[in-house]
Amino acid sequence: MRQDGFWRSLRTAACMALALSPLPGCSETTDEPGESAGGLPKQRIVSADFLEQKLSVLDYQQVIAGPGSAADVTAKTIDLAAYAPGPLQLELTPDGERALVAVGPGFYDSLGVLFGFPDVSGDGALLIVDLNDDSVSSVPTASAPMGVAITPDGRYGLSANFGTKTAGGSTLTRVDLETQSVVEEVDVGGSPEQVRLFDGSLGLLNTASEGGVRRFDPADVEGSLSGVAPTSADPSDIAFVSATRAVVIDSRNVAGYSVVTLDDSDPGITVVEQVPTDGLPYGICHIPGTSEVLVGIATGTPTKVLRVDVGSTPSTEVTSYELGNTESTFVINVSCSPDGKFAFAPIPNQNALAVIDLETNGVHQITGWTHSAPTYVGVFLGQ
Repeated sequence: MRQDGFWRSLRTAACMALALSPLPGCSETTDEPGESAGGLPKQRIVSADFLEQKLSVLDYQQVIAGPGSAADVTAKTIDLAAYAPGPLQLELTPDGERALVAVGPGFYDSLGVLFGFPDVSGDGALLIVDLNDDSVSSVPTASAPMGVAITPDGRYGLSANFGTKTAGGSTLTRVDLETQSVVEEVDVGGSPEQVRLFDGSLGLLNTASEGGVRRFDPADVEGSLSGVAPTSADPSDIAFVSATRAVVIDSRNVAGYSVVTLDDSDPGITVVEQVPTDGLPYGICHIPGTSEVLVGIATGTPTKVLRVDVGSTPSTEVTSYELGNTESTFVINVSCSPDGKFAFAPIPNQNALAVIDLETNGVHQITGWTHSAPTYVGVFLGQ
């Protein structure tokens, strides 16, 4: 963690005390360049540090600058040791001030041992975490959460409640983030893993046990939930490319991805292309401002990320990026920066964050986590 906070505070106090005759370097604002008024980096990455049971707030500019240590790019950490097994996934509010955090084992409690994970256990929890004051609120869900999403206005959060190996889940929970209360909990089918939103009126979720995806309106999940559109034996992460086009990861039978078009019918989801991949995929993100997506291959030494243009049929693989890990792992997340310039892939067990420069195609790592972390990141570049 950075140790310059004391000196920054001391200089700020001196500037304020000498406001009528300021010291050199003092200005009308006392914020350091690159920092928010609350002390958070103005541009930041928040990582879910799974079995380390904490969140880390990282300085975005330091992360993208080149290889380095997690300790050197971390502005602060937030302890979540009271919630087992640890934070698996998260989503940031549009203002970057809070995180909706899914604490749960996901499928690591049953499959993790195959990919080098230690024993993973715990009942899980859905948390709302204030990144400024570190306060944590828990919101009840029917089962352990896994995938989470937040509406563009920051009012509601959604949680896909996958459950655990001994208590499987089947619900999607909508939460009011202001009142920190459950608005609705809807049965959506067995083993929902991921939920994604395009805007305030369009969402998609996967139901792994039913082999497909469903669409819904985030303002009324129960009243708008579509039927299941089959994609594969094990649908996983989802990325919207536009209001009428999305990509669903197929983790099994056959491993690859499905490109789907969207309309207002029921289910309103049509598979237009299914593409196999060399390796088991899971995470995906859309590169803003393009028709391209990044498809994460979850396993392998090294694992890799595929860059694919899905703007037309057939889709086209543009390039691929090796992440550089030497340890067995299962990568569940690829996050694209809002400006479309970088992408980030957490590599648990390697205990590293891979950083992909989408303009130069270079890849470097931030290393130094110690215990199956991180598993997920959220990126905030400002409003």
